[in-house]
Amino acid sequence: MTASLWKWFLIFPLLLDVVHAQEGLEIAAERMRGVAIRIWTEIEDLDENESVTSQGGSALVIAKNYVVTNAHVAFDRDFFLRTIGDPWEQRRFASANLKFSYVVSLGPGREIPAEVVWRSPKDVAILKLSEPIVRDLVPFVPTNWVRMAQTVNVMGYPAAADRAAGGDDFYIPSLTRGIISKEVRKDEYGRKLFQTDAAINAGNSGGPMFNACGEVIGINVEKALTTIRDTQGEEKRLALGEGIGWALPFDEWVQGLDELKIPYTYAAAPCSGISSEGGALPTSGIANPIKDRLYLIGLLVAILLSVTAVILALTKRGRVMMREAVTRSRELVSRRIPTGRSAKFTAGPHVPVLACVGGYYEGTTIELGEKPLAIGRDARMCQLVYPQDKTEISRRHCVIRYEEKDQAFFLEDCWSKNGTYALSSGKIPGGEQIVLKTGERFYAGDSGNMFEVNLEPLSIS
Repeated sequence: MTASLWKWFLIFPLLLDVVHAQEGLEIAAERMRGVAIRIWTEIEDLDENESVTSQGGSALVIAKNYVVTNAHVAFDRDFFLRTIGDPWEQRRFASANLKFSYVVSLGPGREIPAEVVWRSPKDVAILKLSEPIVRDLVPFVPTNWVRMAQTVNVMGYPAAADRAAGGDDFYIPSLTRGIISKEVRKDEYGRKLFQTDAAINAGNSGGPMFNACGEVIGINVEKALTTIRDTQGEEKRLALGEGIGWALPFDEWVQGLDELKIPYTYAAAPCSGISSEGGALPTSGIANPIKDRLYLIGLLVAILLSVTAVILALTKRGRVMMREAVTRSRELVSRRIPTGRSAKFTAGPHVPVLACVGGYYEGTTIELGEKPLAIGRDARMCQLVYPQDKTEISRRHCVIRYEEKDQAFFLEDCWSKNGTYALSSGKIPGGEQIVLKTGERFYAGDSGNMFEVNLEPLSIS
């Protein structure tokens, strides 16, 4: 009987957690449905007074007057000409008077013209709408809060799904689910990407990738495809593999929002679960299911132990077992534990540190752990936080980390406004990283904010 009680007491909270998680995902998805919209690029030949083509994709509402999508969704003349395979058509359109128009679709008869106001070679375009739309905006997730194997969701308007959609269903986005399979630190275009096994198909591009708390990690950018020509000479795209797609993290295009002065918010904390309100966990005022589950398990175990104690106390064998348990516990407590020296576990004889040799934190030494250390003015994204009046330091200026296997420090500039400089090699290009040796120095913004990386001997006390 006791064994059966233990089994059900442990399984019951887990079943509740599954139900809780499903409810949280539904709330997060519903929140994202409000900001994942359709977008169309239409090309018109003004000389011939005819439509050339119209192609659709997905977009994310980032402000009442702005949306973001991929540059290959809201494409321009140069991109269009590069994609034409037929030489005759390429010559024809190269000299044609083409007009490119962009429209977001909110529903039947509800279309809003837009214009591209910012482009990035990383395949990002931000468009300004001709009239505002009211949406509950969602927060964004810094790259360093995204974990390998973390559950993610992808939303958008894949073209293949449109065959079964009609009426209002045409404007409801599709949702797929997967995990973060890999972080690509730098691809051929100099971008960071998150690889995922969530289904990303033609039409999904530009839609949001979000976590279980309903916070945007980035925008869908592409899947593994190759282009072939069939026997009639027409180009066709085929998948190179299953479950291989990529999303562009928010940190890779936040520069556009900053330049356009578009306000945005970051998630309050890393997403460690799903709340009943779809919010980040843990945060004040939002339930933490992990804590709740542990509390419930603890309460049930306490009840079970009390019931077990009563049952044992009512039997002769049980009273003997309880006396023996009390005797053993007294012996254990009465043993003396040696004192006078505490041990500190370390991975080796030296500890990697960042020494602040100039500026606001001068004289401070910070031990570098397994995770990267971000330097900047935004406490939500950085660990070494500067005051807001230190404007030479960007909100997220640079990141320093130590790799034990390489025995080296890696310094990366996070597209800072005033640059990150290594004394040995000069300014670090935005979004790129360099290797620093022990004893080398760098500064952020200006030479007054100087740092030095070192391996200090381990002191054991």
